[in-house]
Amino acid sequence: MSPKTDGTVGYDLTRYLSLKDTRINAIDAAPALCEHGEMWMSFGSWFGGIWMFKLDPKTGLRDYSVRYPLVKDSSDPYYGVKVAGGYWNSGEGSYFIRENGWWYLFMSYGWLGRTGGYQIRLFRSKSLLGPYVDQNGNPAISYGEIPDNQERGTGIRLTSSVQWDGGPAELADVEVSQGHNSAIRRSKDGRMFLVYHTRFAERFSEDDDEDYESHVRELLPTSDGWLVAAPYEYRGSVAVAPTGIADITGDYNVVLHDQHTFFNGKQEDDGTYVGINRPTRYTFHEDGRITRGEIVSFFDTPDANLPRSTDGPITCGSWKPLSGAVNGFNCCASDAEIRLDDVTYIARFATLPREIDGKPVMTFSAIGNNVCIWGSQS
Repeated sequence: MSPKTDGTVGYDLTRYLSLKDTRINAIDAAPALCEHGEMWMSFGSWFGGIWMFKLDPKTGLRDYSVRYPLVKDSSDPYYGVKVAGGYWNSGEGSYFIRENGWWYLFMSYGWLGRTGGYQIRLFRSKSLLGPYVDQNGNPAISYGEIPDNQERGTGIRLTSSVQWDGGPAELADVEVSQGHNSAIRRSKDGRMFLVYHTRFAERFSEDDDEDYESHVRELLPTSDGWLVAAPYEYRGSVAVAPTGIADITGDYNVVLHDQHTFFNGKQEDDGTYVGINRPTRYTFHEDGRITRGEIVSFFDTPDANLPRSTDGPITCGSWKPLSGAVNGFNCCASDAEIRLDDVTYIARFATLPREIDGKPVMTFSAIGNNVCIWGSQS
């Protein structure tokens, strides 16, 4: 592009060769139809970030009647509008879906090898063109180099490597390096689904560790305007809302999608893999308490041997059904607020079949303080 065609005097074309400025490693194109009927296309990856330009609806090609000014970290005459990433930071495979008046941006941090820490991060905006931020207000656009950003707290991590009672049962089937997703809406009922590819913890050989599959999970909107992924894979059965509190109370295994670790093939001293998240057991009580662990006895003196009213499992949180609205969004029977270890999460409860045996169990997907957690009744 020359100054005569882009209207910019002294335009420096060498910037498109800079790995830490605007050079793009892959196209990863994703078209999107905005709510006003305009066609746009996102593209790009690390190193230079994710960009968008408008398409001509008659041809499906770029609309060259639209010009973009040169504004650092905002727009570019060649690339269009910047929406995410840049400065050598990992981030690719952008995809967009609209729900409840929000546009959601999905992108993958890390890289797609078995030990590459590939993972889906989520941001949202009121406009297709941004600005996109996560739950804590961190921007999707990078304004400088962030080493190992797949271990940082920007963006909401939707899934991670998990091994728990509901499945998978074998390490060979534990998902690792999940990413490069699409988000689709089913026309017959409006339900949303996350489609992504994954590698596996122990499906590899000396010559090849690239065994992978495409998997699907249902996407569930929360009452405060975010999206969470269902704890179990979609295999034909959609999430079914609870009918009352009695469906929700009980024992749960809970896993946290840690933003700061990922499966890297290394093992701890006890043989467990780094980055495979395992559950903690909690009990959700009808009175709204959440407890963890066994009964703890308290005595005034060493000779006392009678239980006191304070005896019982450790209370570590609370939960309550949501009725009314949170941040302008209407709640339904499946919505609840969970406060666990001093973090408040907004949760969607749903019955889903377990992966290990197909048994229907109550689950929840929740988001709070930029972190997602899953729970499954045991």
